[in-house]
Amino acid sequence: MPVLDGQLRHGLATVAYHDGEIDTLAEQLRELIRWRLGECDAPAFLDREPSASRGMDGSADVLAESVTDQPTPEDIDPALLERLKSTPPGTWFEFAPGTESARNGTAERAKLSWVSPYSGRCLFVNRNGMRVADRRVDELVRELEQGMARILESANLLQEAMNDVLAQLRASEPVASANQG
Repeated sequence: MPVLDGQLRHGLATVAYHDGEIDTLAEQLRELIRWRLGECDAPAFLDREPSASRGMDGSADVLAESVTDQPTPEDIDPALLERLKSTPPGTWFEFAPGTESARNGTAERAKLSWVSPYSGRCLFVNRNGMRVADRRVDELVRELEQGMARILESANLLQEAMNDVLAQLRASEPVASANQG
């Protein structure tokens, strides 16, 4: 178990997960393994449905909440604004050369790490967790409209894989029940 925990923590840190997210996932993994071995009852997180509007730590969609109260210029695409509101922290973006985020004339990938609940500004970090940029939502919408930024849909493969594993585990009965039956 300590080796698995260490590898999980190292891997998640490598792809710019925050310490809080890593701690939550590591604890859930420990609970899941203990449950599968029949050492404890089913963890509470198994009963929750995965939600696209929640972050890794289960926090509510901060972007949607913070943007709701923000005034928006009339020329912003409302459909794109709604899409951004439902984009959870942890989503990867790619910024084209010529933007504040893209250095050395090459496109740069950055993860939406945090959204300020007060100003609605979005903080982006690179794979090492270093700040790349921060944007107001209207700036981000404009960059998306102009093709200077794009949302990387396939960059959430790790999260999708984790959700698939949890779904499979929810569908199967615990080992303890099989042994008792």
